Amino acid sequence: MLYRLNNVKMPIDTDVKTVINVVLEKFCDVKIKNVKVVKKSIDARKKDNIFFVFAVEFECDDEIECNCDLIKIKKEEEIDFSLYKWNKDYRPVVIGSGPSGMMAGICLAEMGAKPIIIERGGDVEQRGKKVRDFWDKGILDEKSNVQFGEGGAGTFSDGKLMTGIKKESFVLKVLNEFVLNGAPCEILYLQKPHIGTDNLVKMVRNIRKKIESLGGEYRFRETFVGLCVKNDELVGIRIKKEDGLEYVIDTKDVYLGVGHSARDTFKMLFESGVEMMQKPFAVG
Repeated sequence: MLYRLNNVKMPIDTDVKTVINVVLEKFCDVKIKNVKVVKKSIDARKKDNIFFVFAVEFECDDEIECNCDLIKIKKEEEIDFSLYKWNKDYRPVVIGSGPSGMMAGICLAEMGAKPIIIERGGDVEQRGKKVRDFWDKGILDEKSNVQFGEGGAGTFSDGKLMTGIKKESFVLKVLNEFVLNGAPCEILYLQKPHIGTDNLVKMVRNIRKKIESLGGEYRFRETFVGLCVKNDELVGIRIKKEDGLEYVIDTKDVYLGVGHSARDTFKMLFESGVEMMQKPFAVG
């Protein structure tokens, strides 16, 4: 049985190992195992009494009496995409290599789909040079900059992680992939986690290598410019290379992870008759 102990209040100089030891001591009369911190937040409402609040999960074969802080929960398993085999005779295409595109690429690659990832900007190493050129010299590369390129718009920020997705298994998949590829393990339990720019660059590179090792392919400095439709069915997409030449990828599955700044892509899709819906947005 899986339990979660909420509202574990500890001094601000407390580390995770200490929290686990406190919980082990609290339940010393029963045998608990696989103890782990799943949430860490700070309570600073009273300036003279600031402390951390932890939530801890553990397993126990014995029945434990629950209360307002201790609850029995259902174990949420991470989704295993390798169980969903790609059985189509064409490769899917992912447009954009930001967070959305990277995760789509990983999941499709694990399914054996060998996805093609199209990115108008450069890889994270080349992109870093372009960003420095802009910051230091004012030289702007319109296709590879802070907004465009491998890793998406957040690569050169501190990588704050926020989501409105409530299904825990999806969130768990994303966070575990980030940690496996170089993000700090504390993002698994911090209330307001962030990865950090140095870790982000390494993580983005490692995710690319993982996708490629599973048969996926990145095509940098190439732009999605059109749809190929036959009998009201998508049969391919048009791609423009850096030298201006265009070619077609035959596919029926395209995942759009274009972010919010690819206005030319939105315009092309709208003019092609793709149904769109305006969504609310926050400023600040």
